[in-house]
Amino acid sequence: METETTQISIKTAIENMQENWLEGKKWRGRWKSVRASGIDDPCNRRLYYYMTCGELAEEFNTELIAIFNEGIDQEPGVRRFLSELGFEVKKASFTESMERYNISGSIDGTIEYGGNRYIVEIKTVSEYAWKSLQTIEDFTEGYYRKWFGQLQTYMLMMNYDKGVFILKRKQAKQVRIIEVDLDYGYAEGLLNKAETVNKAIQAETPPDFLKSNPVECRRCPFFEKVCNPPLDFSGSFQNIEDIELEKKLERREELSTGRSEYEKLDKAVKERVRDIPFAICGNFSIIGKESTVERKATEAKTIKVWKTKIEVIDNKADEKV
Repeated sequence: METETTQISIKTAIENMQENWLEGKKWRGRWKSVRASGIDDPCNRRLYYYMTCGELAEEFNTELIAIFNEGIDQEPGVRRFLSELGFEVKKASFTESMERYNISGSIDGTIEYGGNRYIVEIKTVSEYAWKSLQTIEDFTEGYYRKWFGQLQTYMLMMNYDKGVFILKRKQAKQVRIIEVDLDYGYAEGLLNKAETVNKAIQAETPPDFLKSNPVECRRCPFFEKVCNPPLDFSGSFQNIEDIELEKKLERREELSTGRSEYEKLDKAVKERVRDIPFAICGNFSIIGKESTVERKATEAKTIKVWKTKIEVIDNKADEKV
């Protein structure tokens, strides 16, 4: 007697195979050296854990793996596009290292123009990042600070004094070029950071905790696994338990590419948190400060304003690292 087999739909078949493929791309392990792409981490202790128990860092879900792989796939297209424009990026098909400091990294390439040589770092970016990253000053804080440190390290490795970020807009055939000069003082600080981490590994003692920072610690993949920092929630910090505000923050994040509803929610959120210097609400950090604005009119005026910066704590970066 023949048994009937139920065939799944093509939708299910393809999506199941996609999930399996993405799961197979996950990699979790210990760093063998201080990676240039992570060296500018604000926490030396986190770098220590990446090198001693990196397998505990469950940072990559399949959605993030899909985003990374799309960035990798777009990189050859960026090279072809630049070639069409008359600029050849020489591929660096090797991993560079600084043995003295136990630092390593894979350089995207180099380019020559106007008698100058540049280290090239190609990054595919979301619409949010495309709007945010306009000048090199936009790389000095948050997630993108690591990109700046990465390029500074590469320039030092290769003995170049100039570099460029080539930002590829994911949604369009469009690039933005941001020039970077080697900052010797800054780069020296990165080398000192690597030395601190390497000495800590030799001594089998993690570096000191990052100065109390609930936002950084909550987003860390080692938080409450091997690292339990003495977080100080006193002083100006607030933990806002407000379900309505949390929902508005989440919807505000979803609407970041829209305008009308986003602006209404943005205004409502910022009115709610005005005069709060530092707070966490759900998965969002809120940092505010007072500043002044000079208004030129019939009579010059100095007006006090409150500026609020809101970020997602669990930052699932949508860029190629």
